[in-house]
Amino acid sequence: MIDHPRGGYRFLAGPPFLSFAVAAQPGFAIERAVFRNPQPDLNAGLARIQTYLQERNRPIQAVCGLEFRQFLPEQAPRAVFDEFNRGHIERLTRADMLVDGKVPVARTNVVMDAGRPAAESGLHAFSYTVPAADRQGAPDFVLAAIPEVRFTDGQELVIAEGGTSESALREKIDFILDTAATRLTGIGASWQDATGIQLYSVADLKPYFAQMLARMGAGGWRGVQWHHALPPVGPSIMELDVRAVHAEFMID
Repeated sequence: MIDHPRGGYRFLAGPPFLSFAVAAQPGFAIERAVFRNPQPDLNAGLARIQTYLQERNRPIQAVCGLEFRQFLPEQAPRAVFDEFNRGHIERLTRADMLVDGKVPVARTNVVMDAGRPAAESGLHAFSYTVPAADRQGAPDFVLAAIPEVRFTDGQELVIAEGGTSESALREKIDFILDTAATRLTGIGASWQDATGIQLYSVADLKPYFAQMLARMGAGGWRGVQWHHALPPVGPSIMELDVRAVHAEFMID
């Protein structure tokens, strides 16, 4: 974990465009704000976030999580996703949000399968730290969305690639839950601490919910939001993110 003193949190560095996990430093908590209507792009989103944080006497560096929704008819080609990531890094760099050249912010980026015009994208939600001198117990945290993809030596291996059978879906789910558990342990937290779990897939996962909830403990009892959505790039077909936050708000 890398300290981010200006942000009030620590982060587990991931690929160049995101961190795998963030955890509030002692004396801080994490809050989450959801836009009633997605901001059209990161530029508009960061401008709105900066105004929002200024009203709370917090710097833009307090942002520790970003959630994007892309309303597209299908998953994007790799080249399109890579271009999105380059723009993402450049915009965060201009906002002075990097730490030693690394993006500290956890991120979820999914393709929604219904409800908005094609080719529309938006910043759906963001998480940020606030002072909380009396915060006790495990730290608030945000895990970036975890796909069923193993990253090894710069290579991506999709678990049970192309498979939608019962055994393939169970293998994918087991990998995602194991990865989430490992990251939770790494930041000093557990499933029991989770206040929000989001699952993204268009596959029929209802038969596997008992298996998932049994793994999630109290985090699962608080509910799992299932979004009819896909990871931004195929052939991955599911993602999951986890958070523990002090408060959540809906903003215009």
